[in-house]
Amino acid sequence: MIRTYIVSPFHVYGPSMCNTLNYINEQCDREYGDYIIVNKLLYLDVLGFSFSDPKPGDVIVFHPPTHKDEFYVKRIIGVPGDKVKVENGLVYKWFNGSYEELDESDYLNDDSLGSTYGQFGTQASEFVVPSGKYFVLGDNRNQSTDSRRCFDGANSKICDSENEFAFVPKKNISGKAWIVVYPFENIQVIDSADYDF
Repeated sequence: MIRTYIVSPFHVYGPSMCNTLNYINEQCDREYGDYIIVNKLLYLDVLGFSFSDPKPGDVIVFHPPTHKDEFYVKRIIGVPGDKVKVENGLVYKWFNGSYEELDESDYLNDDSLGSTYGQFGTQASEFVVPSGKYFVLGDNRNQSTDSRRCFDGANSKICDSENEFAFVPKKNISGKAWIVVYPFENIQVIDSADYDF
């Protein structure tokens, strides 16, 4: 019951969330690395009530829409109704009638800052997040298969708002990545990014 509805352990694989996760001995671990605790209760919907909805900046564990037997861990960038644009290595969100650059300096490493490219390189990719779905990116932008590529590393299909695989349905979200518990030198609470808009 506890593992199903309250908290559960999760073993992070690969470098897609480095340096936030799997940054071990000052390197991005390409195998299994950090053990984390996932808070499942936070988003749990019971008779229409939940403690919280997933919000921008949260790091989540989920089933990607293209690989429902696997678990991924990424950061939420866009929630239902948001407009997100990836252009010239940067991420923008629609705010007060125009696109504003997202400040990601708190969680992107030096290699990832200014290196967020969509399916067509520097050309703009725009996404309008549908109801009940989320737009997510890995913190290690050069080594993450995520929403901007419709979770398809081969980029074999056009990835935009019309492609259902660009977004993670809420029902696919297992919970919020909460605490790193191992290795001991990495023990920490996994903070959500705090965006100003």
